[in-house]
Amino acid sequence: MSTGVVSGTSYMFRVRAANVYGWGEYSSTVTVKAAAEPGQVLSVSTTIDESTGYLKISWLPPQSNGDPIDEYKIEISNVLLTDTITEDRYCDGTSTTLLQNLYCLVPMDALTSTDAPYDYGYTVNTLVKVYVSAHNSYGYGEASSVNTAGAKVRTVPIAPSTPTVGSPATDTEVKIQWTALTYGVDTGLVSITSYSLYSDNAEGGDFNEIASGLITSYTVTGLTGGATYIFKVRATNMYGPGSFSSTLTYVPKDVPGEVGIPDVSITSPTSSSTTVTIDWDEPEDHSSTITEYDVRFLTATGTYVRSTSECLGTDSDTLTSTSCTISMSEIISITGLSRDQTIRVKIRAVNAIGYGAYSELNTEGATIETVPTGSTTVSFDLTQTTNDETVV
Repeated sequence: MSTGVVSGTSYMFRVRAANVYGWGEYSSTVTVKAAAEPGQVLSVSTTIDESTGYLKISWLPPQSNGDPIDEYKIEISNVLLTDTITEDRYCDGTSTTLLQNLYCLVPMDALTSTDAPYDYGYTVNTLVKVYVSAHNSYGYGEASSVNTAGAKVRTVPIAPSTPTVGSPATDTEVKIQWTALTYGVDTGLVSITSYSLYSDNAEGGDFNEIASGLITSYTVTGLTGGATYIFKVRATNMYGPGSFSSTLTYVPKDVPGEVGIPDVSITSPTSSSTTVTIDWDEPEDHSSTITEYDVRFLTATGTYVRSTSECLGTDSDTLTSTSCTISMSEIISITGLSRDQTIRVKIRAVNAIGYGAYSELNTEGATIETVPTGSTTVSFDLTQTTNDETVV
């Protein structure tokens, strides 16, 4: 055994034998280098490369033990810690760049892959476990100890919650709104860069992006009343877009339009009863069928009432003809109006969305009519009665 050799230095050796007759010839020389496989890699660390968002694996060089290091092997444990996988796609251990810089970058989506042979299976917020070993012409040295701290996996965002309908929500426009994701696991451990709203444009086919940005609502205009629109939203961070939310279906509708000023007329005057007819024009239903008309009469005290027995707004005839009839006696009973006062009416339409605006009051039309009041007693003055005249 030779001692005191200098690491990395080549030494030449030869041997000869001797007996009682003397020394024989030397053997051929052999060159031996004072070297061995590299030492254990130390100080392996994992961080996030801020420019790319990739996992950065870096280390300090080990002792070369007398022979230049010509390769590094980077192994990443799977998420279950049951196997290590040599990452040679993004960490080419023989490349000049890696050998000089002592680091490599691994995309995050490579770490979440479940496809063999690179089936790491990592999920968001999981620590990535790495081993690094060095190689020279004498073989691989001992692998580093696994890191117990460092970078955790980042991913694309999760799907946002289902968007909802805000205000306005009419038959021509609608505000679609959604809740921003909470920073952390939901956002993939990085900030959201945009939310994108998609719509099928009531065509029932492909979805197209209609709005994008750091927004949580968007008002869609130019809708067609009664058509069916479908919306969905997704979030994006530096790693790309996440999954879509569940879809929201919206059929553009609105409360009915304002009813025009009603026409109030007497249609059936008789000695025993009088009927009043109220006519109005059908308002815009805004893509939702009108189901009722609310007919209100102005009272003598300035309030509004409606009859509970006549001129009912839910009657099919009323809905079809946009008119109703009511007896004069009923009007007098519910309003308290006096003879010759104008019967004033306001009307609003109702659909599944709600009540429309009341019409303006009519300022002219039928007035209250009553039967004549009783006369005083009639008397005759017979003393002043002649064949031609009688004094009453």
